[in-house]
Amino acid sequence: MGSVTFTANHTFSKALGDSSAQGNNPENYLDRYHNYGPLSFDRRHAFVATYVWYLPHLNDWNVVARNILGAWQLNGIIRLQTGQYYTPTANTTIGGRRADYLGGQVLNDNRTINNWINLAAFGPAPNNRFGNSPVGIVEAPGLQSYDLSIAKNFKIQERFTLKFQTDFFNAFNVANFTGLNVNFSDKAFGTLSSAYPPRNLQMQLKLSF
Repeated sequence: MGSVTFTANHTFSKALGDSSAQGNNPENYLDRYHNYGPLSFDRRHAFVATYVWYLPHLNDWNVVARNILGAWQLNGIIRLQTGQYYTPTANTTIGGRRADYLGGQVLNDNRTINNWINLAAFGPAPNNRFGNSPVGIVEAPGLQSYDLSIAKNFKIQERFTLKFQTDFFNAFNVANFTGLNVNFSDKAFGTLSSAYPPRNLQMQLKLSF
């Protein structure tokens, strides 16, 4: 079976404040608590694991099979994390501002990229007050990333070693959507318009002597 070494780490955190970056203009500068909530870089849960699997050398096999099939190395990185927090906005006759939260479920039960947010839960705020939606009330999709690498050193002669390696980024081609539209006045409100890169593969040969 070979041997395996691995690491695993889970982070639970809260990044809270009234501004995600220096220079951001708060909607209500007279009430800092009105702008307090999850920041744009808040990721509540993040899990990262790495592993290296040294496959058997197959010393009992014949020399051809041993050199071709034995002593491969499989490496991997797994990353799982929850999504970014957003605050819905809406257009009014005096300009764009935070939307009103009307109650009920924020996200749809059967969420898709075209139907992530419950439209009935939000509406534009009246002109005479700020919107009452809590900061960061909408959570966007999370991220799943599985990167793999398989490699082997082939001994050609005493002085020469040929290393073959193939890397798979997003190996299982998981669709990680982003670009959540949170402007209630936009017809695309509640949709996801972009995604992280699909599966990528690279191969390499390295001769050492």
